[in-house]
Amino acid sequence: MFIGGQQIVGTAGHSDHCQRHARLPVDVVMGASSVIGGTTSGGWVQAHHKALLWAYETVAEHTQQRQTQDQQCYNLRQRALPLLPGPSGYQFKDLQRVKFTIKTPEFLPVSSHTKKAVRYGLPFLRNPIDIEAVLIRNVLRRERIFRPRLDVLSFPEDFLFERYRFSSNSIIYLNNLLRPYITNLTHRGRALRSEQTLCIALRFFANGSFLYNIGDAEHYGKATVCRAVRKVTLALKRLLPVMVVFPGHKPVRTIKEEFHRIAGLPNVIGCIDGTQIAITAPAQNEGDYVNRKSFHSINVQIICDAASIITNVEAKWPGSVHDSRIYRECSLSNRFARGEFDGYLLGDRGYPCQPSLLTPYPDPEPGPQQRFNVAHCRTRARVEMTLGILKSRFQCLRKLRVTPERACDIIVACVVLHNIAIIRGEQHPAVQINDAEDEHHIPVDVQDGRAIRDLIARNHF
Repeated sequence: MFIGGQQIVGTAGHSDHCQRHARLPVDVVMGASSVIGGTTSGGWVQAHHKALLWAYETVAEHTQQRQTQDQQCYNLRQRALPLLPGPSGYQFKDLQRVKFTIKTPEFLPVSSHTKKAVRYGLPFLRNPIDIEAVLIRNVLRRERIFRPRLDVLSFPEDFLFERYRFSSNSIIYLNNLLRPYITNLTHRGRALRSEQTLCIALRFFANGSFLYNIGDAEHYGKATVCRAVRKVTLALKRLLPVMVVFPGHKPVRTIKEEFHRIAGLPNVIGCIDGTQIAITAPAQNEGDYVNRKSFHSINVQIICDAASIITNVEAKWPGSVHDSRIYRECSLSNRFARGEFDGYLLGDRGYPCQPSLLTPYPDPEPGPQQRFNVAHCRTRARVEMTLGILKSRFQCLRKLRVTPERACDIIVACVVLHNIAIIRGEQHPAVQINDAEDEHHIPVDVQDGRAIRDLIARNHF
C-alpha cells in the first residue's frame, strides 16, 4: 500500500501506521494518493501538527482578547450606570463582541486535503472531528443572542386592552402590587424585569393560547413564559385573602340594598353558582374529572355581589362532583350554620333550599310564588353575568392545558385579577351568557328553607 508516496509492507506496518495517525481523517490516512502534492506522509503529519499548534495559539490569543474585552465592558458599565436613570436606559450597542475570522496560516500548502484537514482540526468551526478541537470547541463560550424586547407601556390603550385586558395605569398598579413576589433575585443574563414578567402572564391569561405562541408574540422562549406564568400565578394567589372577601369589602347593609334594587328581594348578600373549567385529561384519577357532559373539568363554585365582584371561590373539586356537595363541604356553609352572617344566598335548583340559601319554586303557583321566581331569576342572573365576564376577560379559562393542581391556581389568579379589574373600572369584552343548565340531580329541600321562602313570597310579592 502506498501512503504519501511511501510503500508500507505487511499488516503490522499498516496497523502501526493507523495507530500513529489515529487522529487524522480516515480518507487521508488510508488514501493511496499523495496527501499534499509531492510531500511525504511524515511531512504531512508535521504540517498537521503545525496546524494544531497554530489552532492552540489562536485559541489562547482569542481567549485573552475576550477576557480583556469583558473587563473593558465591565469597567465601562460600572462607570456609566451611576449616571443613568436606571438599568433600562443603558444600551449595550457599543459593547458587542468582536467577530473573529479564521484564515489558513501561510506555512500550510493550499490544497483540498489541506483545507479539509484544517477544517476538521479547527475548534472555531462547527462539528470538528479532531479530538483536541472538539475539547476546545466545548470550552469556547458562544455569544448569546437576545431577541429585542417589547416596551409594553409604550403601546396605545386599545392595544393593551386587547392583549392584556388592562390599561397602562392598571398594569403599573399590578406591577407595584406584585413586584415583591415576582422580581428576579439577579440581573445577570438580562433577567426579566417585574413588569415584563407580569405582561407575559397577563397575555397568557387573556389569550389562553399555547406557551410558544405567547413566547413568539412577546419575544421570549417557551420555558421563560412557563416560569413567568407560574411566578405571577403564585403571587396572585397570595392576594386571595385580601381581594376575595365574603360578604364583601362594602358594608353588609349596602350589599343588601344593591341586591334589593335589582328585583325587590330583601336580605340578599350574594348569588352562588358553579361552572365547569375544562382541562386536559390528567394522568392520575382521570375518571374523577369527567363531568356529566363527558369532558374533563374543574367544578368551580363562585359567589358574587350585585357589582359582579367575586366574594368567594372554591376551585379544588373535580368535574364529577355535584354543586350541592361543594357548598355543603365548603367552609362558608359552616359559617352560615354558626350564624355568622345576617342574610342569605340565592342559588339555582342544583342546591337544596336552606335558611341560608334560597332556591326558586320547582312548580310555582300563580301569584306570589310565580312573582318570587321571577325576582329570584333576575337577581341570580348577576352571578351568571359575572361568570360570563370572567371567562370573556380571561380566555385561558376556556380550557387549561395544565395539571389539575396548576389549573386551580390559575383559576384563583384570574378571580383575583377580575376583582382588581372591576374595582379599577376596567372595561371587559362582550359577554356571552350561557343558558341555564338543567341539573340531573335535584337535592331535597330543607323544611326551614322552604318556610323562609314562603314567608318572603307572601310578605314581599
